[in-house]
Amino acid sequence: MARARLVIASIVTALAATATARPVRADRLGPAVDIAIGGGLFTGDVGAQADRLSLLYRLGLGLSRGPWSALVSGHLYMVKNLSEPRTTTPVSYLGGGVEPSVRRELTTGAGLRLHVRLGYAWRWLRGDREVERLCDVHGGCDGGYWSETPVYTAHGPVLAVGVSARMAGDIWPAFGLELALGHFTVDRLGRDPDLRDTFVSLGLNIAVGRAR
Repeated sequence: MARARLVIASIVTALAATATARPVRADRLGPAVDIAIGGGLFTGDVGAQADRLSLLYRLGLGLSRGPWSALVSGHLYMVKNLSEPRTTTPVSYLGGGVEPSVRRELTTGAGLRLHVRLGYAWRWLRGDREVERLCDVHGGCDGGYWSETPVYTAHGPVLAVGVSARMAGDIWPAFGLELALGHFTVDRLGRDPDLRDTFVSLGLNIAVGRAR
């Protein structure tokens, strides 16, 4: 009888605990923002044939859930005084692009914030003057040459890490710095050699995410 009472008491206690237990709240979706304003250094073929330094502006928007964020960013940057094959006057390029990326928060709560971001960027470069194109090198005609304003595409992966100060709140802002490595290939026309480079940038980083 005593054993039966003990079993019944254990069952009642378990049911009471289950009834009063608070359910675990799942992380909810929230906004994600990622802004970078800074500059960087071309370290490969572009840096060898153009000005190494460039400004960089990036604005990313998306969704966050817990430590994860999915972002789509727009880029704006410049390549100045790039040498063109068979052209004595260098050409400067205004570039824009789009970069889907995933951001992972490595710390939680208010205070020190560490994050890592991985993406893949597609960029477009438009020159500021016309250059001559040779039919036997660039195609598009049977003989001779023609003139055009060069437009190139570039693409490649991006890896970034950052440190900042995160404010308190379910939806938090953070302010700090981000170091990014963007490897890319510039696809040149015809038989002109493509350019491969890694752009190393450091910028002011403004971010928004959702804590839970």
